[in-house]
Amino acid sequence: MGHRTHENGVGRKNPVAHLAKYLTLRSALSGHCSIKREQRERMKSQPDQTRWVLAFDGACSTCSAISASVSEACAGKLEVMPLEHDDVQRWRQSSMGADPKWAPTLLRVNGVEAKAWTGPAMSFTLARHLGPQATVRVLRALGRLRQGTSGKSSEVSGPGMGRKRFLQLSGGLGVAIGLTLTGRTPAFARSERTAADSWVAANMDRLPHTYEEIVRHTVPYRKAIVKALSPEERTAVWLANIDRYRRDHPHATAAQIQVMDDASALAARVFVSPGDHTEEMRRLSERAKETLGLREAEAMAMSIGPADPPAIQARSADCSCSTQDCTCCAGGYYCLRGGCTVIPSDCGLFWLFDCNGRCG
Repeated sequence: MGHRTHENGVGRKNPVAHLAKYLTLRSALSGHCSIKREQRERMKSQPDQTRWVLAFDGACSTCSAISASVSEACAGKLEVMPLEHDDVQRWRQSSMGADPKWAPTLLRVNGVEAKAWTGPAMSFTLARHLGPQATVRVLRALGRLRQGTSGKSSEVSGPGMGRKRFLQLSGGLGVAIGLTLTGRTPAFARSERTAADSWVAANMDRLPHTYEEIVRHTVPYRKAIVKALSPEERTAVWLANIDRYRRDHPHATAAQIQVMDDASALAARVFVSPGDHTEEMRRLSERAKETLGLREAEAMAMSIGPADPPAIQARSADCSCSTQDCTCCAGGYYCLRGGCTVIPSDCGLFWLFDCNGRCG
């Protein structure tokens, strides 16, 4: 006969104890899942600090056009910076060694950690990060540049791919292959800044040196000219700019006059004396904006001469503001990082902060 469990014996099942164990286990699992859910919610609520950066040779005449098209097509998923930028050099060295190859580089930066890719690996990683739709937009944008067209192309309605779209993708693929395999860029139209840099390099022996001569040029040329001057000459130009602003505002208050005096004192030594003046410059900039107003502070010590016509400003693909010393942060506008080519020491007070964003 088989084993028989006695009703009051050792082998008797206890339904109450079984139910208690079940409820205890269920409670534990529920608490564990609740903790997991809370962890997932916290992770979702924390902003992703990872930055993806595509670094080009900032001296080439095509980088502004490429960076603007790539950044726009990526919808904020990618920043474009010059290889010469101090941060880019530090990131590349930490990932690639002390003497990394001078080539277009994709960087993933999270805090102090950086991972770099070049060549074909850069293409695969970039496509994986962007996803198929953004990758196609990038290729089409590069293709439009190669064809010599500008602006956003019109979308073709209906299924399939038209000849124009196919040519754009093919042209963009050729540009991408050239960038990743050879590091070479095709000849696109130069930006105002690169044209100014080339002009300055070709005219070093006859550059304008005075405020009056410099302001006859457009802003990109003014910046390129001032950068090429000696520290003493740069000091003189900025002091002349502040003095002109002072003469144009004879009814300034005592507080406003003090800000002008402090700006002159700082300009007199920031270019000629060694050391890091960043914090002092930032404090003066904030005080000038509070005392004079944003636009007036910009006119006094954040620009030289009048602004360019809107048509010239619209052509630029370079970053136009600094997240460290913003000249457009008013009325709901901010300096938004990315979407343009980063230009070192080209924005803010005395044009000494990096241009790394656009006003929006």
